[in-house]
Amino acid sequence: MKHIISVGIDQFIEIEYTPGGSGSMTSVGLKCDDSKAVSEGTFEALATYNGAIDGLEALILAQACEGIDITTDAYKRAVISAIEGIDNNFG
Repeated sequence: MKHIISVGIDQFIEIEYTPGGSGSMTSVGLKCDDSKAVSEGTFEALATYNGAIDGLEALILAQACEGIDITTDAYKRAVISAIEGIDNNFG
């Protein structure tokens, strides 16, 4: 199966998966490469921010592979809320 979760303008997560099997994921526009864009303005804070995004992506892929329906509007809203939470903690 293939599913795309649109997060914002030029921001999305594309998941290819088999429920009960394996999968892969790519994301566009979610990770940051500018340390000044995170709250402390350090490379360590940037790595922590990107690590939080990586963790969220891993959770989404794991849930899809385990058969959780990631295609619902409620799931999309939850993902967006989690990303906003990460942004609020580091932005």
